[in-house]
Amino acid sequence: MESNEITKPSNGNIDFSNIVRDAYEKMGNVNIVIAGKTGVGKSTLINAVFGENLAKTGVGRPVSQWTKQYTSDRVRGLTLFDTKGFELGDYQTILSDLKNLISNRKTIDPKEHIHICWYCINDCGKRYEKEELDFIQELQSEIPVIVVFTQTISDDEFYKKFCQDNYNTIHNSVQVLAERYVVRSGAIEPFGIDDLVKKTSELIPECSRRAFAAAQKVDMELKCAEVKKIIAVAATAAAAAGASPIPFSDAFILAPIQIGMLAKISSTMGLELGEGFLSTIVASAAGVTLATAAGKTIVSNLLKLIPVAGPIIGGAISAAMAGTLTTTMGWAYYKAIVAIFDKGIESQNVNPDELAKLFRQKLSEER
Repeated sequence: MESNEITKPSNGNIDFSNIVRDAYEKMGNVNIVIAGKTGVGKSTLINAVFGENLAKTGVGRPVSQWTKQYTSDRVRGLTLFDTKGFELGDYQTILSDLKNLISNRKTIDPKEHIHICWYCINDCGKRYEKEELDFIQELQSEIPVIVVFTQTISDDEFYKKFCQDNYNTIHNSVQVLAERYVVRSGAIEPFGIDDLVKKTSELIPECSRRAFAAAQKVDMELKCAEVKKIIAVAATAAAAAGASPIPFSDAFILAPIQIGMLAKISSTMGLELGEGFLSTIVASAAGVTLATAAGKTIVSNLLKLIPVAGPIIGGAISAAMAGTLTTTMGWAYYKAIVAIFDKGIESQNVNPDELAKLFRQKLSEER
């Protein structure tokens, strides 16, 4: 279980820069290989899942003869490895190159590993090469592989036959249409992206799931599941702090825990987190939380001053209250972010003042 310890400077001020840094470190990283022939729709797929095409907007650099690595400051915690078109070289050479890359990144830090591969096949083409099957099967011995049938706009007989023919050898596959496709009779709406996202989250290691949940723009339930873990960890730490037998000490311990929780929720929801952003959110919550909890806090801390029984009784009251208050804060903040998204505002464009106002509102509703 992750720690909620945040370094607090000796002058008593909260170190927001350290909290922000800790939130991103705890988020981890997810590293995905995108492979397949040229023109199979890899860029469209990436844009549909992550909200932008990193090959165009991110920073790319060659990591081998056949593979480029892409990252973006706007999609933190995500690294894509895009291989050149399968038809441009001998598949064994490309496979060997990719295996070497996977092996070289198996360092002590799991954040550096290659976690999964999406191998794309154009569903419209109605064909695939035996070499592609060999490629997929061999790569599966190294990392999880999802075969993604892209540009699916007609019947699924081709896909069904693929699944039947390769039932014992291909472990994971999905059909997707990444963008709206217009035909004479109307239009075919995008589908299947959520299936790809869910399957990916299931196959990658636990240490990468928060980063993937934060990067993807498709499935809010994945983000919510990670937020739930963050709140549970923070509430447990807050309860432990509240049980401290030292009078009034819990307030100094609780603040970094709760602020750290807000920072982790922010990063998981894909917000552009910074010191100014976080301090605005924290300031917005202070008045409401003090109004609802200050009286109980004073009473429980005064009880700690009573000899023998006092610390036990006071600690129990503070522990329950600290855990509950932290949980309330966490879910109120999550609901405020969802309310922002429901307005159609992209995560990178969230105004901290508007979010702070909604956070205060959600906290007041929870009183």
